[in-house]
Amino acid sequence: MLTTGRDLTAVVLGLLITGTVTALVAMLRQHARGRLVIDQRQVLLRAVGSLLMIVLWCLVGLLLLGVDPRERPKLFLLCFYLTLLLACGLPFVALLDLRLLSLNKLRAEMRLTEEYIRACAPTVPRHES
Repeated sequence: MLTTGRDLTAVVLGLLITGTVTALVAMLRQHARGRLVIDQRQVLLRAVGSLLMIVLWCLVGLLLLGVDPRERPKLFLLCFYLTLLLACGLPFVALLDLRLLSLNKLRAEMRLTEEYIRACAPTVPRHES
């Protein structure tokens, strides 16, 4: 059983890593089968974000379970600052993904509008002035 806080921390981090990997693999398989309506750049950004999350979970585990700050303060600070850097980088990746999503939505709306105009153009009477 889980007798200490370290055991519980290890289990929770393991579950977070497993969940992130599972979500990444599921997304990539869905994209390979053509079931996702997002383009290649968004898939790439989401894969990068997932990989950053996996590295972030590993660094958090290293900070909480692996490195004693009293014995190795430089390694602890290095891991800490890397964790901060990754944590600050993830919202940037999410904002890029959101921007791509907005651009793709705009392109789809423009394409639908053009198709509608082409489909209805012969039936719309023209007014001559």
